[in-house]
Amino acid sequence: NTNTAYKVEHYQQDVSGEGYSLKDTDILTGTTAATATAGAKTYSGFTENTSHASRVPSAAIAADGSLVLKLYYDRNTFTVSFDSNGGFAVDSKTGIRYGATITAPDAPTKAGYTFAGWYKEAGLTTAWSFETDTVTAATTLYAKWTANSYTVTFDGNGGETPSSATKSVTYDDTYGELATVSRTGYTFKGWFTAASGGSEVNAIDTVKITADTTLYAQW
Repeated sequence: NTNTAYKVEHYQQDVSGEGYSLKDTDILTGTTAATATAGAKTYSGFTENTSHASRVPSAAIAADGSLVLKLYYDRNTFTVSFDSNGGFAVDSKTGIRYGATITAPDAPTKAGYTFAGWYKEAGLTTAWSFETDTVTAATTLYAKWTANSYTVTFDGNGGETPSSATKSVTYDDTYGELATVSRTGYTFKGWFTAASGGSEVNAIDTVKITADTTLYAQW
């Protein structure tokens, strides 16, 4: 017969593990006993595995229509890189299969900042969801950071009570206006990190403290 049926089954590699799942079945016809050859399909993110042990790319068409040809397709694999944006380096994840989710790496750290998640672009507009987002290409994720705020307490160090007892400052921002203080018979020298000695802190200085801090008036 010239219209004897046979099948071509197309199997795709699972997202994880060693298994493959049936994706498509082509129902075809041909001449009994003639050699049928399966034609590979094009699937986004997949490459045909021409060495799979169960692959049956061609065979003679059986008279009873029982011939089944089988083709297998492996998922392409990609690397996910992590740009810490100034924080501690995070190792890349390699060999991630097309369509797979990834587990979140340990959160990086950065002095003066709190980690605020991984984002899909350098502009930090779209957060990556480790529960639902899947890898479909080589990917770089970018760390977002929130600058920490700390409390500065002003110690008059023998002078009157400062005009503002405390002030909130933000890491990598400037201190801004500092408290005013007076002391009878003395000239104010400035705010310092210690009651004597230490380093002077001015309004235009950049905040680099990583904990609540006391500044002392010196006279």
